[in-house]
Amino acid sequence: MPTETIPDLHWLLGNLPKQKTEEEIEQSLAEQFAFGVQAAEQQRPRPLTYLASPYSSPDGMLRLMRYEINIHATAYLITTQGWNVFSPIVHSHPLAVIAGMNGDWNFWREIDRGYLQVSERLVVLRLPGWEESIGVTAERHIAHEFGIPTVYLEYATEGVPSGPENFSFKLHE
Repeated sequence: MPTETIPDLHWLLGNLPKQKTEEEIEQSLAEQFAFGVQAAEQQRPRPLTYLASPYSSPDGMLRLMRYEINIHATAYLITTQGWNVFSPIVHSHPLAVIAGMNGDWNFWREIDRGYLQVSERLVVLRLPGWEESIGVTAERHIAHEFGIPTVYLEYATEGVPSGPENFSFKLHE
């Protein structure tokens, strides 16, 4: 029967990691915290930008036009400003058309409110009818309630060739 070797207790005690002083522990924790903060900042997504625009209309072609302009406005804000943009029109138009989730502002209110709550800014796309839009008016009020600043995006049509590939936008407060 083989005999088991019992390690030398003095050798074990002599080779245990040196206990750190309180100062060394605090320094190590501070370095770990700084590293964690830096890593979190590098992984944090860009703040959410909410793009509001009029949409509802009994005219299906007008809704389609507004949807297409919103696609280009979303792309404009992403590419020129580097913002992470949520457009309820870009998001919900396919849901309405393809999945049959038609709904007015009352249907989408709580969903859009949730997106606004996590947004850093509200961008209002000033398409014809934006001032009368029930949804845009409500989104502006919700943004104000949450202390979210509002900026405006002008959609230029004059001097711009017609066609879906020709869009001109100007952002201002």
